[in-house]
Amino acid sequence: NRPIEDRPVARYTSRQQINVANRTWTLEASSLPDFEAQLDNGKPRLIAYAGSATSLLLALLSWMLLYLHKRSKQLAAAEASYTAMFDNTLDAALLLHGNRIINCNSMATELLGYQRAAIIGQQLLYFLPERQADGNPSDLKVAEKFSSHLTLGEQDFFECQLRHAGNSLIDCDVALRTVSIGGHMRTFVSFRDITRRKQTELAQLHSILEASPDAVV
Repeated sequence: NRPIEDRPVARYTSRQQINVANRTWTLEASSLPDFEAQLDNGKPRLIAYAGSATSLLLALLSWMLLYLHKRSKQLAAAEASYTAMFDNTLDAALLLHGNRIINCNSMATELLGYQRAAIIGQQLLYFLPERQADGNPSDLKVAEKFSSHLTLGEQDFFECQLRHAGNSLIDCDVALRTVSIGGHMRTFVSFRDITRRKQTELAQLHSILEASPDAVV
C-alpha cells in the first residue's frame, strides 16, 4: 500500500457527522482510482450506483456505532447489577451456566471450605452428598429444581444439603433465580447455612419425645 501522502486526491468524497456518547464522529467515504477510471470510460450509470452505495454505507456505519454504544451500556449495567448482587449478599452465592459453576463469592468459599479456583468449573453436584436428608438422590433434586427454572426473574426457595470439603454436611436454605448477564441466561443460587437451626429443632423434638409418656412410633 502506498503512503497516504502519495495517494492521489479522490475525485468524489462524502462526509457525514454523527454524535454518539457526546462525541462527534466523522464518517468519510472516498472514490478509488479504478472507479474513477471507469467513470471516464463512459459509464455514467455508476455515478448513481456510487451515490446510493455511499449513502447506504454511511447509514450502516452510523447504525453500527449507535448499536455498539447502546449495547455496551446495556452490558455495563448488567455487569454492575450482577457485581452488586455478589458483593452485597451475606449468603454464599454461585453463578451457574447449566449445572456448571462459573463464578462464586467469598462467602461460598468459606461455606464449602474450598478455594475459589477449586469451585469454578465444577458441577454443582460435586458439592452435594450422594443423597439429600429426605433420602432422595441429589442428582434428582438438581434436575427437578434447575431444569424447570427457565423464566427470567422467577425465584424458587427450597432446602438442600451441601458437602463441606471436610465431608461434613451443611443444611441450607437455597434461593434460586434466573438472571440475564450480557444477554445470556444464567442461574444465580444463594445458600444460607441453617445447620444450627436444624440441630436445635432436632434437639427440641428429641426432648419432646423423651418427655412424652406415650410411645411414639
